Amino acid sequence: MSTLNFFTYILENSLALMVVNIIKFKNMRKLPFFFCLAAVLLSCQSWASVKAEEPADHIKKLTGVWLREGDASAGDVIKIEHIEEQNLTVGVLTKVSNHSKIFGYQPGDIKWKLIRINEDGTILINNLNSTITREEASGRIISTVKTYGPFLITVRDENLISLQNKDTADDHRIGNEQKWRRISK
Repeated sequence: MSTLNFFTYILENSLALMVVNIIKFKNMRKLPFFFCLAAVLLSCQSWASVKAEEPADHIKKLTGVWLREGDASAGDVIKIEHIEEQNLTVGVLTKVSNHSKIFGYQPGDIKWKLIRINEDGTILINNLNSTITREEASGRIISTVKTYGPFLITVRDENLISLQNKDTADDHRIGNEQKWRRISK
């Protein structure tokens, strides 16, 4: 029995005993405590009802191979797959465009991880971003730093998605949106 299930079990039994006590002895002084305990129990149950066993259906629908189109990194290919043993959905680069190679991306990099659904139903991912530093005089790349940042996925249709940086999603400048087309399931 998990810790959450154990506490839920204890709360359910405490709640049941309190209801019996209130009804049997008409003890109304414990009524506020009853409502607090009921609220805690309901919040634990709603938290426990989030199933870790299965990803949401619309995340499962994203599995497949996706091709980036319409910008300098066109030609990148990502395979989105669900790893059952780890209950994790990730997007792994399988092909990297010449432009993306400049930024240090390689086949096998986990480009998208922690693919999940927000409370408002939007799909949120952690996208691997790369920043390069160039030597001012020669333009030679002297460092590459990769970090993950939050991005939103918008499903345009079954075979077309777009990505936007969550922090700049309202910024409609050119280059802020990535377009990906499914090339196989």
